[in-house]
Amino acid sequence: MSLINNLNSAIDQLFRKIKYPINVFEKEVTDIKISNENIKRYRFQKLKKDFFSISLKSKDDSYKYLFYILMVVLLFFLPIWSLRTGISDAEIAAQKQAEALYNYYAHHDQTITTLSEAKHHPQFVDFICCCITQWFHIDSVYHFRHLVGSLFAWFIIVLAGSFLMNLFHWRTAFFGAIFLFISPHFIGQSFGNLVDIPFAFFYLLTLYHTYILLCEFPIIKWKRLLLITLSIIAATYIHSGGYVLLHYLYLFTILIFLVRNPIKKIFTKQYVKNFLFLLTIITGVTVVVYIFNLIIPPFSHPKTGILPAYAIADSTLYQKVISFLWRGHIVSSDSLSWKFILQKMQITVPLIIIIGTIIHILFLRSVIKEVHFINELLIIVALIYPLWSLQGSSCNLGTGWSIYLMSYPLLVIYAAAGYEGILQKVDDRYTNVVIVGAIILLIIMPLRHTLLYTNSLGTYFNEISGGIRNAQGKYAIDPGESCNQRVCNWLIAHTPALIYVDTNGHYLPYVVATNGNDGCDYFLRHSTSKFQLLHADWNTLDTNLLWDYYISFIDQASETEIQQKLLPQDTILYQIKVEKQPIAHIIKRNYQIDTLIFGDSPSTSDSLIAIE
Repeated sequence: MSLINNLNSAIDQLFRKIKYPINVFEKEVTDIKISNENIKRYRFQKLKKDFFSISLKSKDDSYKYLFYILMVVLLFFLPIWSLRTGISDAEIAAQKQAEALYNYYAHHDQTITTLSEAKHHPQFVDFICCCITQWFHIDSVYHFRHLVGSLFAWFIIVLAGSFLMNLFHWRTAFFGAIFLFISPHFIGQSFGNLVDIPFAFFYLLTLYHTYILLCEFPIIKWKRLLLITLSIIAATYIHSGGYVLLHYLYLFTILIFLVRNPIKKIFTKQYVKNFLFLLTIITGVTVVVYIFNLIIPPFSHPKTGILPAYAIADSTLYQKVISFLWRGHIVSSDSLSWKFILQKMQITVPLIIIIGTIIHILFLRSVIKEVHFINELLIIVALIYPLWSLQGSSCNLGTGWSIYLMSYPLLVIYAAAGYEGILQKVDDRYTNVVIVGAIILLIIMPLRHTLLYTNSLGTYFNEISGGIRNAQGKYAIDPGESCNQRVCNWLIAHTPALIYVDTNGHYLPYVVATNGNDGCDYFLRHSTSKFQLLHADWNTLDTNLLWDYYISFIDQASETEIQQKLLPQDTILYQIKVEKQPIAHIIKRNYQIDTLIFGDSPSTSDSLIAIE
């Protein structure tokens, strides 16, 4: 019977083509309209309704409330944790550049125009924070920066969850939020990095609204164009890599137009008219972005001439060259390739996210059925293109972290989609319970590190690398010196009262030497009457240098190097440990004192020992 029906249908179509040779029954070209009317065929409208509704009609609602609870908890704890973390060299350099930019506007100081890096890394968020601290006379500059960074991290988690909710369900959104939270390097970097973390937010925000634009097509909303334009402008104000977002915008709007319209009508007037109209709209966005980068000096030179396709490679220019430990060898940061980023991810990304990415690839067909091929392609291109654009050029350490962090939320979205894909493919109650149980087990180790070492999150190494114990001697353990606030606070709290006096009877401060960065100066700034800080390398320390306390960090002097140079009169007062491995030391030198005069050091009667 079905064979006869199919035959009749084929004959009917044949007669229609003979009778109507101009193919009036074929799919027509879609007219593009600029409007604010609501589109009901995608989940964004559902998201707006569900986000603030209270319902328990489906199993997915329980994940929605778990997502809400997690967001509230993180909004409370992330800022608190950020106030406990230390200061890295990169953050100090970013703050100095922001101050130079502030002086350019406030005092017409031209120093910023001589900084080559500023031409490609304007660091607009750093500048805004600097303005606020100057206007309101905020003394705790770096603490304020850390608060702002933690809020950007929170916004990224919320945005990634919203993205996953649009693509799948609340269950996937909750998984994505959890995965970002248990990512120690991402959370740790957010506390002090107001370049890469805000850029990652605006990068993801532009992709999110581009996704919505594709879903709304052929209706193009003014609101959507405005949000995309502002997001791209904000990204370009942070560093020049933001221009790559224009590349994505052109690529995917043209692609959605080609998919939605019949290729047979490519030479028709209606087809060409709508295609040119689309190009005009996107070109308008591009022009606005470039104009905003031209009219606000000193951002105007020379990055406004950057083509989107070269934006990532351009952001690698004029970065500070440093040496660091990598795979057991001291390497220069300007001798790296794009492979460094993948290798860094291999040892620092939690295993659960790596496995989720592999599962996504294996169950790609199931995922595409749910999210549509173009949306899948959008995420893949945004993940891969930054790496691909660096082929044939060097990748310094700063650029490596930039691409790592801008890609990381997308990698988490990709991994969460992979777990959702396998759960939907299996679709068996008991098997899915086993899969979710496996996910929970994989979460435990990175979650433990995130909760226990909130002020040393950058010391995390995943199960593939063998953890921090195996990483010692192969990789830089804590290059950002994230624990320098903790050691300085301990020294302030546990150092005995001053007992030095000079010939005039004035008390003299303790001499504190360190191989750390200027972050120690910041945390001891209110105790200059008690401490005199000197910067001196432990391995080349002058034996004639008189000091009372020495603060040492693991990447400047290893545990073995410290033990080799310890003198009999030296005592390790305090250690900060991660997974039982010391990452910072406070050493006290005990002098034999006959008279307390200028140049002598205090006695040992009040020395303390506290090993953590």
